[in-house]
Amino acid sequence: MISVSLFILFLFTTVLFQNCGGITVSPTGTNASGNNGGGTATDPCEGLDIGDEISGEVLCGGTFRNNKYMVMPGGCADSTNNPTCPGATDTVVKSWNDGNINWYDIPGITNVETYPEGSVELGDVATALIAAISDPGMGGIHQAASFCADMVYGGYDDWYLPSKSELTYLFCNSNHSSNANAGRPYEQPNCGGDFGLSTTLGGFAPSRYWSSTETTVGVPANPAVSAWHHEFNTGAQLQAQKTYDYLVRCIRKY
Repeated sequence: MISVSLFILFLFTTVLFQNCGGITVSPTGTNASGNNGGGTATDPCEGLDIGDEISGEVLCGGTFRNNKYMVMPGGCADSTNNPTCPGATDTVVKSWNDGNINWYDIPGITNVETYPEGSVELGDVATALIAAISDPGMGGIHQAASFCADMVYGGYDDWYLPSKSELTYLFCNSNHSSNANAGRPYEQPNCGGDFGLSTTLGGFAPSRYWSSTETTVGVPANPAVSAWHHEFNTGAQLQAQKTYDYLVRCIRKY
């Protein structure tokens, strides 16, 4: 005969498992409320091409380094609280650091020194390290990375500033990718390798976009005073001092 205490334990355990069943967690990222809800996780970009919209908002970004991507549309307003994003040409510009000459080499980010080198860390790792800094002696509030780190859009709050390699991938699938020639982008000439070549991601301006990848190339050479940016009008990857104002486009991987 089953004792009363064992019977109660059996009922409690049964109810517990019934209430917790069917909940799955998506591989990475959360929505704006910080949870993934119940039911089976599905790929919102399944059956869609790079540049296609999800529910009229987020753009599917394809696959790079075995990660699937979403990209914010072009022409978003300069806000991190669900900005309007009509899909027009980008206009939001930010400095890489706080705009002052207070050079600081961000710990944990691998500096990339030559044009053909890819970024070691992807932008989600680098953005978190950069945005965590606010001390004026350490570069202050880093505007470009913080803008993406604080972004809430399309039901997601895990947007970030692309790395050098991710930004190259975006260019090679952007409305300006036809500007790539045999030698550009330097990391993947003529958008070869894993990057592809298409014109499906719209809204990019023929101008310079910040990446989250640092370099010690510059004056003074150490600590890092420069970061990598990508010129979408020519396909070139170049270094610039962190005080400059360049365009920003946020992405997320899932």
